[in-house]
Amino acid sequence: MNTVLLCALGVGGATVIGSLIGFLFRTALERHTGKILSLAAGIMLCAAVTNLIAPSVEGADAIGITLAALGIFVGAVTLYCSERVLPSVSYTEGNTRSAILFAIAMAIHNLPEGMAAGLGFGTGDISDAIAVAVGIALHNIPEGMIAIFPMLSAGIKPLRAFLFALSGGVAEVIGTFLGHFSAGLAKPILPFALAFAGGTMLYVVFAEMVPDSQPSGRRRVAFLVIFGYLLMLSANALISSP
Repeated sequence: MNTVLLCALGVGGATVIGSLIGFLFRTALERHTGKILSLAAGIMLCAAVTNLIAPSVEGADAIGITLAALGIFVGAVTLYCSERVLPSVSYTEGNTRSAILFAIAMAIHNLPEGMAAGLGFGTGDISDAIAVAVGIALHNIPEGMIAIFPMLSAGIKPLRAFLFALSGGVAEVIGTFLGHFSAGLAKPILPFALAFAGGTMLYVVFAEMVPDSQPSGRRRVAFLVIFGYLLMLSANALISSP
């Protein structure tokens, strides 16, 4: 339980750290938003595929694989539907949206990511669970950095913008515990739950992060995503090594 608590605080705290960095160095970082997102997309893609989707199909029969595929699809659709109801959580959006709605959208956007970290512990493989949490945390730092930009550009006072950004970190912590306890209560549907969490992360990568990285240039984005993927793959190897 102590490990889950530390991971929850790490995943949520990464968003807060990112927001603080974004606030302190916002002028310099705005010029490199696309590059930061590309690298983070690769990290998150590796965490989703290697540490969530792969365990969900490991040793599965045809029914198990079908269930995992359904979980990926339902996870992606869930985030898509939430975006249709709430303001779009775009990393490059302008300053016309309400700050409160933006904060709510960010929190709901972050909740499944926290659940993904918590569900990782349901596999019984602590190294896998920690790898998922590390991947999400590494993604949350640049996300927190960039999420504060639209609020500051909208003229919201810095302290208030930082508190709104903080709500995303709180949602990550809540999601981590929800995922952890859900995994303990629902072992039979754990493959579906892991795939669902992986699907939410895939949707974030391909629907939001990669498209918002495009101003950096398609080829540069491709190589940065690959580099981020390899970076997370190396981190997985280090975490899993005895």
